[in-house]
Amino acid sequence: MMNKKVNLGIYISKIKQTHDRILNYILSKREITVFNGERGKILHILWEKDNVTCKELSEKTGLAINTLTPMLDRIEKAGLIERVPHPDDRRKVLIKLTEYAQGFKKEYEEISETMTNYVYEGFSQEEIEMCEGFFKRISQNLEKVEKERSKK
Repeated sequence: MMNKKVNLGIYISKIKQTHDRILNYILSKREITVFNGERGKILHILWEKDNVTCKELSEKTGLAINTLTPMLDRIEKAGLIERVPHPDDRRKVLIKLTEYAQGFKKEYEEISETMTNYVYEGFSQEEIEMCEGFFKRISQNLEKVEKERSKK
């Protein structure tokens, strides 16, 4: 390992905080009040694949079930999702987008593209791919540690 001081955690935190402030500003300018960045992440996953279990959403978002459940309650109250019985397992429910939520998909994609352009301004395609590769590896490393820790 390195002996040099590493500030990765500080940079990640700062990037997330700044990203969220800019995103929330864009949402407010467009008068979108039913979801924010965190809710948008959940909706994005559901736009890619609807009718998923809480466990699947937890895995894709990285949010713990006990964090995700109250968020889903608020998103459901906003009329963006509904919980429907799982067709094969009565113990499970599926999270499904409402038509109301489907109506935000195009606008969300436009906002997402704007944010991506802000984030990667001045980067070459190769640098973007490298950056995302590094973050993916970091995420996998931390997930591995978390999984090992939960076995103990």
